[in-house]
Amino acid sequence: MRIIFVILASVGILLGVLFVILPMGSIAIVPSVVAVLFAYLALNKSSDSHKNFPKILMVIASLLIVVGVSKHFFVKTEIAKDNSFEERVDDSQKEAIEELESLEKELEE
Repeated sequence: MRIIFVILASVGILLGVLFVILPMGSIAIVPSVVAVLFAYLALNKSSDSHKNFPKILMVIASLLIVVGVSKHFFVKTEIAKDNSFEERVDDSQKEAIEELESLEKELEE
């Protein structure tokens, strides 16, 4: 049973790292909390000589929770307006209109 808890905690940590790196918002905290839970269960099921790895898993998962929470509160995601792109779009629309008008004049003649 201990091995299953260690494996589930490890998978939770891997998902937590992935979700913290990617812009997932507060969802990144969920696999880390699950990893802490399974690491705690593995720690309880372990004998005294095998308690080091579940402790390490709990520390890593706890750090992921701290990083996820701090990233959620301190990193602001905002979309910046690209004025140069807007100008290029306007210029290309004006050029397309001028080209269509010139084609209409040629067809009329």
